[in-house]
Amino acid sequence: MITVRSLQALRAVVTTGSVTQAAEILHITQPAVSRIIANLEEELGFPVFVRHRGRLTITSQGEAFYREVSRALAGLDEIPLIGRQIKNGGGTTLRIFSMSSAVNDIVPLALTELQKKYPAVLANLEIRGGREVTHWGPGRQFDIGIVMVPEGYLPPFVSVPAYVVMPPSHPLAEKSAFSLEDLATERLVMMPSTSIIRRWLDGEFDRARIAPTVALETSSMMSAAHYATMGVGLTIADPFAIKAIPHRNFVLRPLTPALSFAFSFVLPKERPPSAITADFMTIVAQVAESLVPSLPQPEHTC
Repeated sequence: MITVRSLQALRAVVTTGSVTQAAEILHITQPAVSRIIANLEEELGFPVFVRHRGRLTITSQGEAFYREVSRALAGLDEIPLIGRQIKNGGGTTLRIFSMSSAVNDIVPLALTELQKKYPAVLANLEIRGGREVTHWGPGRQFDIGIVMVPEGYLPPFVSVPAYVVMPPSHPLAEKSAFSLEDLATERLVMMPSTSIIRRWLDGEFDRARIAPTVALETSSMMSAAHYATMGVGLTIADPFAIKAIPHRNFVLRPLTPALSFAFSFVLPKERPPSAITADFMTIVAQVAESLVPSLPQPEHTC
């Protein structure tokens, strides 16, 4: 049986790179750590580590397993904090996860407004990539998620157009609009193939009978937009991500037919939103709508 102790031992070995140091952290003997790891590998049916020149090296399967384990252990790590807050009568905690496009403007402005009504609120924000927000498991504690999805996937609190981003020096920068066919021979910067945004865009390319050439995958649309301005490849991005580009030397062009992104809320299925969560949702929607007129648009791009 895979136990919490075995997962903690795995984390200790991965983070320290040493069975000896892991044993010190866990306050057990080195042979005990070795036995725990060996039993874990037996349960999993594949090696988590290999020895190379006297050092432990994590395998590709072990690395994939550890990525999921670290998320589960992060949830367990929150339990003592929750207990202390309840014991000491601490203030309300609002646990938020968000995709990166919303964290530069929408989330901080909304939290500023929320704190005016709830000055003692403790906000806990985790920034997640597109794959992770769509695989958020029931074992994690959160009150609200803010995600960007294709229009029509979830009820939106705000929708924005998709733009093609490129440097002004790009040969196609003179075009007033882009079709997906225009992108057929271009290098592209895109979200990972496991993300909902990427799967949606891949579906649009498939319908147009286009096999895109992907030069770079990144989990952050803000990074994708920035890299596109630096000439790594063109990208399709939302205006909130484009606004975060640290310079203004780029070109935006709309897509024809138009594509749109929707910002939506994700809530836990097992419980209704609290009063503070409901207020936060209202504020987030209001803030997002108020920001839309100031977002980058093709005619305003220099």
